[in-house]
Amino acid sequence: MPEQVLQFAAATARRQGVCADEALLAEGLVREEVFYRALAKHLNVEFIDSPVDVSASGVAAAECGYARIRDPSSGYLWLFAPSGSGVFRLMSARRAARGRPLFVITTRTRFLEAVRRADPASVARNAAFLVERVDRDLCARGGLRLGQVGLLLVALIGLAASLYAPFFSLRLASALLLAGAFFCGVFLRLFACAASLQRCADAEPLESEAQLPIYTIVLALYQEAAVARQLARAIDRFDYPRAKLDVKFVIEADDEPTAAALRSHPPHAPHEIVIAPEGAPRTKPRALNVAMPLARGSLVAVFDAEDLPEPRQLRRAATLFAASPPSVACLQASLVIDNGGLNWMTAMFALEYAALFDVYNKGLAAMGMPLFLGGTSNHFRGIM
Repeated sequence: MPEQVLQFAAATARRQGVCADEALLAEGLVREEVFYRALAKHLNVEFIDSPVDVSASGVAAAECGYARIRDPSSGYLWLFAPSGSGVFRLMSARRAARGRPLFVITTRTRFLEAVRRADPASVARNAAFLVERVDRDLCARGGLRLGQVGLLLVALIGLAASLYAPFFSLRLASALLLAGAFFCGVFLRLFACAASLQRCADAEPLESEAQLPIYTIVLALYQEAAVARQLARAIDRFDYPRAKLDVKFVIEADDEPTAAALRSHPPHAPHEIVIAPEGAPRTKPRALNVAMPLARGSLVAVFDAEDLPEPRQLRRAATLFAASPPSVACLQASLVIDNGGLNWMTAMFALEYAALFDVYNKGLAAMGMPLFLGGTSNHFRGIM
């Protein structure tokens, strides 16, 4: 490898606060297969470039870059694809070990494919129901009991029927109740508009790239082959250290056109195509849940396929999280319709989005009240 390449990788690693191997791979200075073949040769172990089955019990250690091989008849017990500091730990352990090595090396891509293939049924089950098993109150499914639903229906039917009751006082009371609810909504919006005029102090930007955390970007895609090239360009425009990006494209098992388009037009940032196993419900939240166990970042951003995020959005979100108390778990970026001048319908959409994200949500946040999430450009603080 040319000395200039090594010097550039070392300088990039120092500036971004990452290991040299992460800088080499993220900046595209060396291909993944070349790097791991060289690592295997240096450790004097075998390199595997074909699919390998690993045990489901080894999936828990996947983020560390190793898993137990399901069939030990080959004489090897462990499959390794280390990164960052794990490379140096493995090199130290190999030098200290004696005898025949009991592990083999593969690329990070093949390693993660093996981990996901180990127990697809469990992955699908956890993606759909794990939150409910951990804390039922966090899950919308089953949030209302049958008795509560019945009581709510009776109340709504009674309120609607009272508007046509033959008793004037009952009709008046019902009308006043509905009018009061309507005016509460009106006054809430007026107060939010007034509160949105308050200027918020900008957080001090993080001084160096080394202070920026690893950022995972998750995109749930289905039949989005047409925008693959645009999506890759949007990701590459992010003003964020490439070695600290962890991009996950989540696609369904039967959506081969989208997978092929992503392979043909990949972003330069480190990325992975995650195949969601067959399961129900086939929704965006489920697809996001499939990717979350594989996330490396302490911050996570969710985008849609058609998004064109502002290039400094990740850096600004990281700065705001660093300046915010730990109780702040989510940030919502303002969403803007970029084709508002196309026709009257897109103009109405642009007006609605501007009112919601630049006025109403901003005012609710200033008043310390719950606000509406847009389903995209959401940034979450991880629990790592």
